[in-house]
Amino acid sequence: MKSLSALVLLMTVGPLFSFVINPVRNDCAKRGGITPYYFKNYPTSTRVKCFYACELERLEVIVNGVVGDYNLAVLNITEKSYEAIRGKVKPCLKIRHSNKCELGYRVFQCLHKNFP
Repeated sequence: MKSLSALVLLMTVGPLFSFVINPVRNDCAKRGGITPYYFKNYPTSTRVKCFYACELERLEVIVNGVVGDYNLAVLNITEKSYEAIRGKVKPCLKIRHSNKCELGYRVFQCLHKNFP
């Protein structure tokens, strides 16, 4: 699993600014044909929602259509750091939806709301 702190960073950094610095984001954007223009003009389109699902799957936050649980032993953060963000992250990790793109979008929106 990837670091929870990296996940939070990815979710809080605006998608328009992180295209250049994040290979996961770049790969998912290429797969979905997502550009900064598309993000700006169609932020709730199915393609954008699937982009978020792609990112979260690549980061192993969503596995087989379900948001995964985290074990501190596999996270690259200290317990003190995790305690500081746990309350904000936990509700987002409990989101369920049968459509993987909608699930990815809802998890992203939850994290973005909690980490503006």
